[in-house]
Amino acid sequence: TYFLQDGLFSMVYGSPDSTAGLDSLRRFDVAFAGTKANHPDPVASALRSHHANFYLPQCGPNGAANVQPYGKLSYLEAFPDIDLHFYSGQHGQKMAYCIRPGGTPSDIQLHVQGQDSMAVDNAGNLLLVLAGRSLVLPAATVYQADSLGNVIPVTWTANYVVDNATGMLSFTTGAFDH
Repeated sequence: TYFLQDGLFSMVYGSPDSTAGLDSLRRFDVAFAGTKANHPDPVASALRSHHANFYLPQCGPNGAANVQPYGKLSYLEAFPDIDLHFYSGQHGQKMAYCIRPGGTPSDIQLHVQGQDSMAVDNAGNLLLVLAGRSLVLPAATVYQADSLGNVIPVTWTANYVVDNATGMLSFTTGAFDH
């Protein structure tokens, strides 16, 4: 679940706790950071045909019922010529950066708050540890597309770079066609 408040977005995920028989909600907040960061309002698209009900404390005493959800949420121009998209895929939630011609991947800097620690495992996955449990964000997948939409492979991977002292998250990249 994604929430927007005061220039940052929050990611909340539930995890079952088999020892206590309860489910737990965990949250971390992410803000666009660095000198090139913008703070755009999100744009929703891909209206879904079903409805959802939310009975969370922030939804008031009667909850929020009969809400028609969207399948995609975009932060256009989060950084110059870079958009951030959240959407649902066959394998769950996805987060994707779309870097248009002229965009520079090194402009992407995020300030992550609420986690106990961040790390990158040997497979390149980002591990966010919250209350003793890890949330795994898969290693980034990188490709380019030409003007016709054909995929052009790159010979490198975009690796997460974490700074636990500041909560900053960025990526390393290789050469690409600007």
